[in-house]
Amino acid sequence: MIINTSRFGKVKINKEDIIFMPDGVIGFHDEKRFAVIERVQELPFLWFQAVDSHELAFIIVDPRLFIPDYRPEVSKADLTVLKAKDAEQIEFYAIITVPENPEEMTANLIAPLCINIETRLAKQVILTDPRYGTRHPIIEEMESNLPHTEKPKEKKRSGKEKTIPAAGPATPSDPIEVRAL
Repeated sequence: MIINTSRFGKVKINKEDIIFMPDGVIGFHDEKRFAVIERVQELPFLWFQAVDSHELAFIIVDPRLFIPDYRPEVSKADLTVLKAKDAEQIEFYAIITVPENPEEMTANLIAPLCINIETRLAKQVILTDPRYGTRHPIIEEMESNLPHTEKPKEKKRSGKEKTIPAAGPATPSDPIEVRAL
């Protein structure tokens, strides 16, 4: 199946890789089908691309990259929607906000995307845990949680670097892969 995207042009996806969100993403309740798009140069960040709306895509990341013990409690009602026996079947992803200065990007940890990898069902849940917020800074924590051999030599940055593009079409040399979570 080919989907059109505003950022990557035409992308081939497998129908079985589509993630279905019965309630959509908060603010986009009509969008129910998504694909996870990976661009090697942007890892560990992924794109949560709407299948039926070419302009709608969210940058997402596994929150355990900056909070290794991030494992929020999921209600029984949410587990039922996801057709999951327990939270161990759920993968969590945080939606990222990238401001003009990417060093100030934040993650929404209070409303993660919960994806049951087996059933391909997903739901954005609202947590009540006071440890998490909607604008959690992530760059410094991600760098400090990298294995020692991968840490950047200098943490001081000019502010001109771009970790990931906020938008823009991919070029033919940009490897794009649709990730089957």
